[in-house]
Amino acid sequence: MFVEELHAAGARFCVCDPTDAWYGLKSSRDGKSPGIPCVVMGGEHGDVPLASESGEIIADFAADPTSPSCVLELKQFTQGEIVRFMTAFLARLYHKNTHPLHLVLDEADQFAPQRPMPGEQAMLGAAQRVTKMGRNKGLHPILITQRPATLSKNVLTQAGMLISHAITGPQDRKAIDDWIRANAEEGERETFLAELSGMPKGTAYFWSPDIPIFRKVAVRDRKTFDSSATPGQTKRVEPKALADVDLDGLKKRIAATIEKAKADDPRELRKQIAELQRELAAAKKRPELITQHVEVPVLSNDDRAVIERLHREATTLTASADRMWEEVGLLVRRAEQYLENGGALVKVRSAQRRSNPPKPVPVPVSSPQMRSKNQKSNGSLPLGERRVLTAIAQHRDGVTREQLTVLTGYKRSSRDTYLQRLKERGLILIDGAEIIASDRGVQALGSDFEPLPTGDALRAHWMEKLPEGERRILSVLVESYPGSVSRDDLSEATGYKRSSRDTYLQRLSARRLVHSGFEGVIASEELFS
Repeated sequence: MFVEELHAAGARFCVCDPTDAWYGLKSSRDGKSPGIPCVVMGGEHGDVPLASESGEIIADFAADPTSPSCVLELKQFTQGEIVRFMTAFLARLYHKNTHPLHLVLDEADQFAPQRPMPGEQAMLGAAQRVTKMGRNKGLHPILITQRPATLSKNVLTQAGMLISHAITGPQDRKAIDDWIRANAEEGERETFLAELSGMPKGTAYFWSPDIPIFRKVAVRDRKTFDSSATPGQTKRVEPKALADVDLDGLKKRIAATIEKAKADDPRELRKQIAELQRELAAAKKRPELITQHVEVPVLSNDDRAVIERLHREATTLTASADRMWEEVGLLVRRAEQYLENGGALVKVRSAQRRSNPPKPVPVPVSSPQMRSKNQKSNGSLPLGERRVLTAIAQHRDGVTREQLTVLTGYKRSSRDTYLQRLKERGLILIDGAEIIASDRGVQALGSDFEPLPTGDALRAHWMEKLPEGERRILSVLVESYPGSVSRDDLSEATGYKRSSRDTYLQRLSARRLVHSGFEGVIASEELFS
């Protein structure tokens, strides 16, 4: 509704939408007539595609006062791609824009989180700069969020007008109350908070100290198509008529923007100059020669013999290491049963030992037979590979190599060896720094695999599993949640000195059980979801 009024007043807007729900602006409410002639980029209903690497180019397009209003559909991106795009887009838009532009950030807490994850700090900084100083550049931010508590307070405090529908969550009500205390006249705060949780659907408070306005309003229905309607509650229809967009002209403008960005990019210019200089130097030195191709074997027969011998020895060592881990696991189980039975020895039957390991069949490293065997193997997993794969599968969003070292206790060499074997068998996927268990990998763990629990059970799981130092630190943070605790207060509460405290915090962070922010350390939200 707000954007519809902006368009009616002749104002340009740009919507950053991670929900893929704003494309309905282009059609009427019943879907039978055209709506607002804006450009939708990306998503299933996009006029043109949107790439995660194009943040600066799209910012240049949006900053051009002759460009139409636009909607950037980001739902197609992963969280990492959203961070990459929005960091570049917001930073570039702040520097390039010089004319009035209403910037709508839907689910704004994704772009300006109160507790940014590693890698999100630059995006948060760009969002803070736009909301704090963007007005001088013609930018008018409109922040939409269902969770005010998770929106950066440095961004929230910059709001000049609050439009609030019913909010019941105590943390979110508190976040709004912080804004109210700084802006309310006598009696306004009490009136607002008394009605906040019970307001009917379609009713909202409009509150701006600068205008001034403090009024409860029945918000009118949308004039454009409601593409965000909840499936199942209403009959789902797709709009049949959309506002016309000059796609050919749009593509030409975007292409021109890309070319201009390349022409203005010092890195691109330096690259072209260096390439031309290399070509010129090569042309001056190039003699008139007759090229003759000669095939030279990469490996001699002696080289192949050495490689095959090393492969046999490595195979033997690997088999010995796997058997060693199995024996260690057996000893651990015997010790556990010994303690459970009050010191009475329990005889645990082990698998039949073979006095001599089988000699591996000599197979050349590069043979197709060996590669096929490694790729198709789907047998039982050795202990080391199972422990690594289990730790990965229990974290659906993926883990890093450093986190695996903390979760499994394996050092770098052993950890990387197991990862290489799991990757060759197709049991894991490695995407940059993140390692994720494949569907085949989860199936290979069998019925014994148990994913991590949630909520209270997850907290109980970690309290039982963690070593004492990490457990005491986490207990203090859990008791203080959702508040944060400074590192000095953690030392005072646990008695740990700085070095020990920071070591335990580093391990807890690797397990994704705590996060560090500007105000201190806070327990992960996953422990309470």
